[in-house]
Amino acid sequence: MVANCVGALMMGNACVWKPSEWAPFGPQLLVEAFTSAGLPQGLTNLIYGGPETGELLVTHPDVGFLAFIGSTAVGELGGNGPLIVLDDADVDAAVDAAVVSCFYMAGQVCTSAERILVHSAVHDEFVQKLTARAAALTVGDPLDESTELGPVSEKRILAKIVAHVDDARDKGATITTGGGTSGQFHEPTVLTGVTRDMRIYQEETFGPFAPIVKVDSAAQALTLANDADYGLSMAVFTSSLTTAYEMSEGLQPSTPGRTIGSWEARSAGTRKAESAASSETMRCAPSPTSRPLASPCCDRSASGLTLTLSALAGGYRS
Repeated sequence: MVANCVGALMMGNACVWKPSEWAPFGPQLLVEAFTSAGLPQGLTNLIYGGPETGELLVTHPDVGFLAFIGSTAVGELGGNGPLIVLDDADVDAAVDAAVVSCFYMAGQVCTSAERILVHSAVHDEFVQKLTARAAALTVGDPLDESTELGPVSEKRILAKIVAHVDDARDKGATITTGGGTSGQFHEPTVLTGVTRDMRIYQEETFGPFAPIVKVDSAAQALTLANDADYGLSMAVFTSSLTTAYEMSEGLQPSTPGRTIGSWEARSAGTRKAESAASSETMRCAPSPTSRPLASPCCDRSASGLTLTLSALAGGYRS
């Protein structure tokens, strides 16, 4: 939504922003930052409310353009995107990315990694390292700077998360860490042995979860990655540039031109992953090592190449 607001302002328009009634504070801080930076009053307007407020905005005759984020009931949205870890991947880099992609904002991000497809050759190492990282996360008050994972925003989402856990466990999945709740908090959870008949595989959980599916080949990973009705992000970890391009051609994003994957190739063991993020073009920019999930970029340096491609109606743009 920030990009939509900024885009409107750059074209000389005012912006009215109604954030989710369950998460209003981030947008409020951003609008306050706009104002303190000198943006004239009235150009960015923040209003609060539920569905009735949203209905008024959508139907108002003075609204010339509408941008929204919501569930699949709202539009072509919702995420069930895969993060693929192949046998030649830098496992530590893949774990770094999975921690952010699965647990940032307690997993309440539509571009979170909802299915992690890991090659059998590196599966056990990946599971061990991700389990340790997830178990070490600090859960608590989101206003406390030491907190790494806050609460689930509403009871309805928490109930869905618990239902997905129960379903996965009943159908044979193993919880390597987490799985418990306390009030509106859900522990960061890693599951192995996830199969396609489980709700956590088929649906968007929208919680602090890392559901891991073991695969035996890149071809199988590709088939399973495309085995979803929707997904806003796709990422592949490999040290082979050839494999990266082959996977980019095979991946089928649910929204062509808006969903991209990330592929990385690094030399001398210094590989690092960049994230999947929404974009329609490829752009070059610095790639800080502290940013495992970031904007699309092409980072050329002495240590190698980090390549991100945009999916464009089944193809890619370089």
